[in-house]
Amino acid sequence: MAKLAKFKQSMHQTSGVMDVCHSKYIALSASSNSTLRHIRSAKQNVDTSWTKFSEKIRHAEREIERRYKEELNENNNNNTVRDQTSLQDTSSVGSLDFDNETEHVAFRNTKMLVQELVNTEKAYVEDLKDVVVGYKVRMEQSGECPTLLKANINTIFGNIEDIYNFHSKIFLGELERCSETSHVGGVFCTNISNFQMYATYCKNKPRSENFLSTTDVSFLAQCQRDINHVLDLRSYLLKPVQRIMKYHLILEKLLKYAPSRNAKRRDELQEALEIMERVPRYANDIIHLMGLEGYNGDFESLGQLLLQENFQVYINGQRKPPSSDLHVSVRYTLQQTSASQSLLSQSFCTGPQVQL
Repeated sequence: MAKLAKFKQSMHQTSGVMDVCHSKYIALSASSNSTLRHIRSAKQNVDTSWTKFSEKIRHAEREIERRYKEELNENNNNNTVRDQTSLQDTSSVGSLDFDNETEHVAFRNTKMLVQELVNTEKAYVEDLKDVVVGYKVRMEQSGECPTLLKANINTIFGNIEDIYNFHSKIFLGELERCSETSHVGGVFCTNISNFQMYATYCKNKPRSENFLSTTDVSFLAQCQRDINHVLDLRSYLLKPVQRIMKYHLILEKLLKYAPSRNAKRRDELQEALEIMERVPRYANDIIHLMGLEGYNGDFESLGQLLLQENFQVYINGQRKPPSSDLHVSVRYTLQQTSASQSLLSQSFCTGPQVQL
């Protein structure tokens, strides 16, 4: 009986525990149902908000497309008006009563070439400004610039600041003023003396390259990061050399499209083309002369280089070894009198073997 009573007491306690668990289950179920309702309500709100947001996106896309079409139509109309105005502008090519479609196409191509020249010139001036202000001026004014770099600023940059001043203050403005008339030949012709500074720059370029390749340029790398340049300073210092080599390409195209009935304009372009072919050639000659050995004088005092090429050279009947052909031939050409120089240049052009 004692065991039965004890068993009944245990069952009663277990029943109490089960009742408590059941109550908690009912409460938890009610709470879960409430949470589930909240989740469903939140999802419904999110779905509603997303639908409204998607509708706004579609509306915005339609509005952007509408405005784009309106702007496109407006630009087309403006281009039409501008073309008509250009055809009426007699200052562009003298008389715009085109004889045929070819002249009309040539006129339009000329306008595009001049605009290309102006646009690339603006970009070039900005590159020069970055070099002068972002590097050169900072090196001159900064107390953090290493002494070795500061002492060799002229070696690094040469006369690039003079080139920048010329293009930014003179040449670019003259090109922009003549962009409507397309008479750019005269601009090059009147600035022939200023373009000679490129020869000085090219003459210094090898020294600049050699210095930068053998010196710690950590400070210059910091300058590069500060002005957000992808390319380093050496790449930007090459731009004047690249630029001077490109002018004649545009001038060739302008001369191609120049109207044959406008002799003055064609003569200006022809002269400008010859100038811009001669300037880089002269700069290239100076670079070659700097590679000569055994002459301590001033090459520029001897006049322009008459000829450079590989020759078989004989002195007193003895042929010089091939390794000294170029040095000997150019050196002897420069050291002769004016009459001898002319004779030598003719001899070099008529045969491979020259008796000096």
